[in-house]
Amino acid sequence: MKNFIIILLIMLMIFCPLEAEAFWWLFGKNQDQVNISYLYINGISYDESGQEITLYQDLLEDGLINIQGRAVIRKGTIGSVLVSIDGKETWDSAELSDDGAFQYYFSPEIGREYEIYIEAMETAGRTNEVDETYKKVIVSESNYQQVIEERLAEMFTAYEMQNINSFMEYVSWDFVGGDVILEQALNKDFSNFADIAIEYNLINLAINNDGMISIVLQYDRRLISNNDGSTLADSGLTEFVFNLEEQGPVLYSMRHPLIFGVSDASNVASGVINSAENEQVIAVDDQGNIELKSIDEIVNETAEMNNEDDNSGGSEMPAYESGEKSIASVFYDGNGNWYNQGYRFSDGQILERFTGYCDFYIETNIIFLNDDVRVLELNETDINNVTELPETGYVEQWDLPYGITWDICYGLSLPDGNYAVVYFEEAEEVNSEYDADIGEVFYRIRFKYKYRDDGGRQF
Repeated sequence: MKNFIIILLIMLMIFCPLEAEAFWWLFGKNQDQVNISYLYINGISYDESGQEITLYQDLLEDGLINIQGRAVIRKGTIGSVLVSIDGKETWDSAELSDDGAFQYYFSPEIGREYEIYIEAMETAGRTNEVDETYKKVIVSESNYQQVIEERLAEMFTAYEMQNINSFMEYVSWDFVGGDVILEQALNKDFSNFADIAIEYNLINLAINNDGMISIVLQYDRRLISNNDGSTLADSGLTEFVFNLEEQGPVLYSMRHPLIFGVSDASNVASGVINSAENEQVIAVDDQGNIELKSIDEIVNETAEMNNEDDNSGGSEMPAYESGEKSIASVFYDGNGNWYNQGYRFSDGQILERFTGYCDFYIETNIIFLNDDVRVLELNETDINNVTELPETGYVEQWDLPYGITWDICYGLSLPDGNYAVVYFEEAEEVNSEYDADIGEVFYRIRFKYKYRDDGGRQF
């Protein structure tokens, strides 16, 4: 996904239902507890995978399983990190740095199941919640390209047969743009198209730093328009990104030109493949009319549509508030009280999270959303490029198990019916900076935002 450290979401018990409990261990229940701030297995974020991970022999660097993470505690020093790969039967020491970062390598046997636990202990003897670090890992001798090809065959068969339920089994719940948006687009495809026939070849496969798999396909497509009975054909290059979940690789994102979800391309696609092979591709308008267009035409029409003012129908961009601010985390007031600041869009106030309603707040170096705020991850790192938010696809914060991350934009649907765009910079540890107004500060986070107070989604 993105080439940065993913900061993991936790849910305080007073703010989340029981279903979210699986992720709270990542920072623990109090600031005196040993916690794990991030954890990866061969580049795959711990929380983005299920209880079981299948790794593939041909993708293991030097044939090793590599566990990396960081143990933290507010008051104290991490003295050791132990790893068990056999269900706590035996333990081995991980390499540990002064800042609590650790790594552990081992050479796995093909087909064996490894039951992994991690124990981080500070010098006074306190440990993290060891049972919550459980993960079962299996190394398959299957060729990963073969696994991807099998998944592609299943997806194309389901699409050509117009079996939407089968197709959605191969889509990540975290699909960029929203799995519901994609499902609706597929329904439109099946209403607009008949006799879909697609031939494709896998041109390239690459493993990203975050463990996701990017593939490039060359395709030839033919279909019949249900609108006027005409036959259309196109060909080109496109890209899919797959995430690794318990059921294997699942679709995470797609770029223009789209093969699946063509009928709502502006909301489904998360980028563009610029290739000479993508001269004329199939496009669908709001009335279901199908025609061949250039990629440039499709992208430009999407940009023009995003710049329209829904309220006036004119071309003038609507008024919105924008700015850049910072909030402080775990500041100490000198009377034994710890606080975390939050931000409220409606009046632009920065306030301590328990003194009033906040749309979001910071806890150590993690961003939390209020229970009533819904979030949508956007495929954009420059807030100036976000000119419109979609109407649907927003989820509750516990539906983002990897949490709010740095260096990417998010759309927020606020409880008063308004919308905001926000971009968080990486939290800065300031080592007990003293602020005359609030006391000692341990973390600061800066964020950029755009906000409309009239329910509009254009910026």
